[in-house]
Amino acid sequence: MQQIQRGKTIQGNLVEDPKQIQTQNGPMVVMTVAEQNQRFDRESRQYVDMDPTYYDVGISREKLGQNVMASVGKGDRVSVTGNYAVEPYVSRAGEPGLNHRIWAEDVGASMQFNEVQVAPRPERGADREAAAWGVEGQEANASGLSPQEQAGVDALQQDPQGPELAGPSR
Repeated sequence: MQQIQRGKTIQGNLVEDPKQIQTQNGPMVVMTVAEQNQRFDRESRQYVDMDPTYYDVGISREKLGQNVMASVGKGDRVSVTGNYAVEPYVSRAGEPGLNHRIWAEDVGASMQFNEVQVAPRPERGADREAAAWGVEGQEANASGLSPQEQAGVDALQQDPQGPELAGPSR
């Protein structure tokens, strides 16, 4: 019996490079993520590594699949959010097991463990016009900031510790 959980997020490392496969419904990107598990051993008072849980991840959204293929590879740490399904099975050797599958809604590369570069977004319509003009139609300076924004940057550069705050903080 298959159980589905919506909105599950896992974090782990890619077992191999993502692959694009062809299905009846069109192209899809698939990958396997190994999530490391630990448990606390009360006797030794330490965390002990356990066997990882392997998730088969399917990506049917075209743009997400293209970005995954171009951005991550074997060994990279990722977070995957999507619909999770677990289904029991019996191996050829007669041993029971569980298939863990996630239909990805989003995939993110870990910025703590991976070198990540975000490409600049192409300027579009009103965004292009807003980039040329600052807040409330004031012309932006060479840095692209409005006079008010530039004044804030200048103040921070003069006093990198920031202003002193009066009263207790909450």
